[in-house]
Amino acid sequence: MGYLDRAMRTTKTYCFIFARSGSKGLPNKNIRLLAGKPLLSYPIHLAKTLPFIDKIFVSTDSPEAMDIAKENNVTVIPRPDELASDYANEFDAWKHAISWVVDNIGHFDNFISLPCTAPLRTKTSVSQCFETFKQKNLFVVSVTKTKYNPFFNLVERDKQDSSINLYSPSKITRRQDAPEIFCITPIAYIAKQEEIIQRKNFWDGKIVGVEVSSDIATDIDDLNDFLLAEAVIANQNNKFLKDLN
Repeated sequence: MGYLDRAMRTTKTYCFIFARSGSKGLPNKNIRLLAGKPLLSYPIHLAKTLPFIDKIFVSTDSPEAMDIAKENNVTVIPRPDELASDYANEFDAWKHAISWVVDNIGHFDNFISLPCTAPLRTKTSVSQCFETFKQKNLFVVSVTKTKYNPFFNLVERDKQDSSINLYSPSKITRRQDAPEIFCITPIAYIAKQEEIIQRKNFWDGKIVGVEVSSDIATDIDDLNDFLLAEAVIANQNNKFLKDLN
């Protein structure tokens, strides 16, 4: 066992799941049943299988989400109303949760957020992100390749006549010639807790992206996303199901 491995064994890594009650795209989505289980239960159950996670917390303003967390023996962090509105910045909710834990539980080292909206995440994908984090990276997020590209097929529409123009003008005429573009996918966000506290915002500093498969990169924002995830889970032959539970 190397020095870094020993050091990581002595640190405390806490998992945070943020589940506010409001959602315009899909009301009450975090407590909605997905294949018979509340969406919130998916990250809770997966986090319990990860050996590097020491404690799990759910930050929420929803009484129903609080009940789900308690049923799963997970500590609830009461989320203030001002951090649970449609206009709230979740990064501020991260800071609140960290401060609450430090004040009520004690110091810890590593922060992991596993959003409810990615129920198809696997143990392998989260572990991959954590391994990259262990390589002395202060902030790691999961990313996946996207077929939408500002150099090829992302456009702006004129408000007056609805004409469109390429968002990032270029001379590229074939998709394969365009720069490879990734989007953040909410499989895992991992950081030193001090790194979160000291940042003014999410992009205030270096972030390392870890590529994960697009097959598990579902980000539930509306009913269509929810139904797609439900269809994937219902497919008992899906190759990812063995690693979901």
